[in-house]
Amino acid sequence: MELKLGGSEIDVTNENKFEYLQLKMKHMMLGSVATQLRFLLKGLHEVVPQELLSVFDYQELELMLNGVPTISLKDWQNETKVVGIVNPLLVSWFWEIVSNFSEADKAKLLQFCTGSSRVPIQGFKALQANDGRLCPFTLSIIDMSVSVFPRSHTCFNRLDLPDYDTKTGLEDAMTLVMAMEVTGFTTE
Repeated sequence: MELKLGGSEIDVTNENKFEYLQLKMKHMMLGSVATQLRFLLKGLHEVVPQELLSVFDYQELELMLNGVPTISLKDWQNETKVVGIVNPLLVSWFWEIVSNFSEADKAKLLQFCTGSSRVPIQGFKALQANDGRLCPFTLSIIDMSVSVFPRSHTCFNRLDLPDYDTKTGLEDAMTLVMAMEVTGFTTE
């Protein structure tokens, strides 16, 4: 397979090896799968017209599809709804614990609670339920008799937080649940 016109007659040397590698990569990444890419793009453009996609570069498109890679704790707090047992101290402990998390642990907690480790490009105010409607992140404070560990409802962006009487108890439970990488699943 000639990578450029007359390429079969050209020896690869130290002087042209970078050009060869560039042409070889282009062929491997695009040329060898040109037919498949053409059909993929045809299908994509049937769903999303090319005119709408062409206004974005690859980085903007990635951001819109995947969300924001960093998590703003302030935005998360401001856009959180608290329901259930009234316990401002527990809510305060929760945010103190989360504020000490690394970005990776914040993403893991967000994944546990919402099913996604990234925030929508518009921030937490744009979180959606599984049916596409806006659905804020919710901390639901529950009685310890209901559950002794935090549990999530990813379809509703909700974290059920048992009413712990110590910050250490809350932190230990959150750490355990996140380390186990379990996710809650309920139907409501």
